[in-house]
Amino acid sequence: MRSRYSSAPSKPFHPLLDDRGLRVDTATAPVHRDGSASLFPTQPQQTVIDETKVPANATVSGGNILSMLAAMGPFRKRGEAILADHGIDQVDVERWYPLRAYVASLRMIGQKMGPNTLLQIGKQIPNHIPLPPGLDTFEKVASSFGPAFDMNHRGWRLNVITYQMTSDRSALITTGTPYPCEFDRGVIQGFFQTLLNTRVTVTHDEAGGCKNDGSETCTHLVMAPLI
Repeated sequence: MRSRYSSAPSKPFHPLLDDRGLRVDTATAPVHRDGSASLFPTQPQQTVIDETKVPANATVSGGNILSMLAAMGPFRKRGEAILADHGIDQVDVERWYPLRAYVASLRMIGQKMGPNTLLQIGKQIPNHIPLPPGLDTFEKVASSFGPAFDMNHRGWRLNVITYQMTSDRSALITTGTPYPCEFDRGVIQGFFQTLLNTRVTVTHDEAGGCKNDGSETCTHLVMAPLI
């Protein structure tokens, strides 16, 4: 299996630092496909997600949006401003909002702040929501992503996140959400690590295509270390 890129275990979220701890202006600095910021001139990269493919009547829960904003930490105000630019303002946990506008907002966050920011936001989301009880095994966590997505979205296809166990501590997770690949990958890694209290690696399966390149789905190999 060829890998597109791999998520290392979580580090403290700071989108203005590269993997070596050096400060980088992510508004202008290029970002590698592995999520690390570059200090050298290369071809700029963008998060390529077409929100116009999202049905106009599809919606996302306010709670889902609020967890994303909370995960942005000190950059929450910037996230709120981007959401407001797309017509999502004063988010209420009890309300539902246009999914198309939310997807466009995430795409803009990726463009303005870099795809690594989307990855780190996804990793942090489990720290800002009530975690469901009973998800205490690898397979239980792997099986939880699909139902959780369906509960927080309306008007999008059902059962778009599936999994296939490859061992008792590894699985292939295929996601067909409308969100950028980096965001999904961060969410997957964050929930595994938080719920199981262990380090995991998440490696993109290049053979299965990538949503950022126009594919309908991304497939990730998730592996936890042997006990």
